[in-house]
Amino acid sequence: MVVVHGLSCHCDAQSVDPFTIVVMPDTQGYVESSTDYFHFVHQTRWIVTNRVAENIVFATHVGDIVQNNGAIALEWVRAARAFLRLDRAPSLPYSVALGNHDYDNSASNPSDSADTYVSFFGPDRYAEKSWYGGSSPDQRSHWQRFHAGGRVFMHLALEWQALSTANSNSAEVTAWAQSVLDAHPNTPTIITTHEYLGTSGRVLAGEEIFNALIRGNPQVFMVLGGHVLGENHRTVANDAGKPVHEILANFQNLAEGGMGYLLRIEFDEANDLIEVSTYSPSLMALKPGALSHYRLGLDFDRRLGPAGQPLPIWWSRPQVSGATPNEAVVMAGINQDSPVVKVVWDSIDRGTNRLGDWPNAVTLPPWTGGSNVADATLTGLSEGSAYCYRFFASKGDPATESWSEGGTFTTEDFSPTPFQSYLAAFSLTDVLGLPGADSDMDLLTNLEEFSYGLDPTVSDNLALSMEEIGGGFTNGFPVSKVSFNPLRVSVRFVRRIDHAAAGLSYTVQFSSDLIEWESSSAIPTVLLQDLESGYEVVEVGYPIATGVIAQFHRMVIVLDS
Repeated sequence: MVVVHGLSCHCDAQSVDPFTIVVMPDTQGYVESSTDYFHFVHQTRWIVTNRVAENIVFATHVGDIVQNNGAIALEWVRAARAFLRLDRAPSLPYSVALGNHDYDNSASNPSDSADTYVSFFGPDRYAEKSWYGGSSPDQRSHWQRFHAGGRVFMHLALEWQALSTANSNSAEVTAWAQSVLDAHPNTPTIITTHEYLGTSGRVLAGEEIFNALIRGNPQVFMVLGGHVLGENHRTVANDAGKPVHEILANFQNLAEGGMGYLLRIEFDEANDLIEVSTYSPSLMALKPGALSHYRLGLDFDRRLGPAGQPLPIWWSRPQVSGATPNEAVVMAGINQDSPVVKVVWDSIDRGTNRLGDWPNAVTLPPWTGGSNVADATLTGLSEGSAYCYRFFASKGDPATESWSEGGTFTTEDFSPTPFQSYLAAFSLTDVLGLPGADSDMDLLTNLEEFSYGLDPTVSDNLALSMEEIGGGFTNGFPVSKVSFNPLRVSVRFVRRIDHAAAGLSYTVQFSSDLIEWESSSAIPTVLLQDLESGYEVVEVGYPIATGVIAQFHRMVIVLDS
């Protein structure tokens, strides 16, 4: 069974209490210096410690996580360690954008590899987070959701120069980001990207993002960025005449990499205000100045939609695990009473929000109580197969219909492994079929018998040795051969032709004293194959150093469980 777990819902649809979003500007100086790193630690610690007091609902990092790109692993480890505090806070959504210093190449071309960023802050980091929506195809941009003030919000984190012509992935990132926005047309949205606003207006990368994703998508009401040294903010109108607040913050030109300054953006619906302040948890002090502390007007109801009216479905996210191949459990967070709740699925994403386009559907009981988790069991699935699904909820008329984003899962594959098939052929079950068991009491484990193509039910260890006969061979133990020009020893052994698919690895090790062992780095040479039996003879050589009296070898066999 595929099971969804670890999901939670924090909803207060009627609340008008102020809430806060925290912005962490460029942290590259903190992770580069062991003496300044404490500022980064203080930032994430303060966010978690003050989550309730400040009603912190979301935290975002604007990029330039590290200083030296992918070159110094310690910088990435420090950054990841700082964010562990947020990971451990119950359901605290956050985002970490990709900056130019976060690519693997110090030349900082947006078409460069960003594998190190992906390994530390890619989708796998958020796999268990119900608030995580997903990533772009290149895994460098992400979207999240959070709930505050009776509304569901969405956040888009775009990689540095995401839409630049210099970025070979710009077309697919644009299409992905627009598809996310299209799926949430009524969800107030914030965008964080590393380079957007300068001290005197938008930079080129910001203009590209504004023109492609902001001006024509009225749900985007705020854009956050760093990269450019300094502070700035301004309010512009999109194509619908609605205000968009643009904010720049980057303090790395200050002492100690930025003195720990971050932005507190407080949303005060009672007064239709957004108050922005710059605060350092390290100094426990506000940064003075008009650019560091200011207010922005916002008509919450007109700009964000009425409070207390979130979409019925605000998350849907599977966690794949389980024990049966033909069933799956999927879940969604439901914010409103809905008499009609369905989940649809298919082997492919139908890409539409029309019930009739999906061949499979399950109807759930009418949903009452709001702000809870609805689950559905999907049956009749194929083993080891991928599926797409979406949730649908409605109060009974088209105006109240809501669809979740598309989700995917893969059922468990319970087909026997080659090792299991091998044991089954000899009727070995229970503990007698364990890899380390010696079923025939000949001092050879089942794994060794499997690896060399031997019979695990016949005690024959004293009689077996690999032997070449004409154009063929008999299965058995490895044998060694010595050549004298140059002086070297080689080991010939039988292995399964499908060893990689079977999860088997064979490593020949050599020693001159039976204490220190060295693995051969040579690629095995295939000498003979028997396709009918599924085994082959290979040889691995190892040079013998001058003066060495003896040379020993051993075989290390590993079975991937």
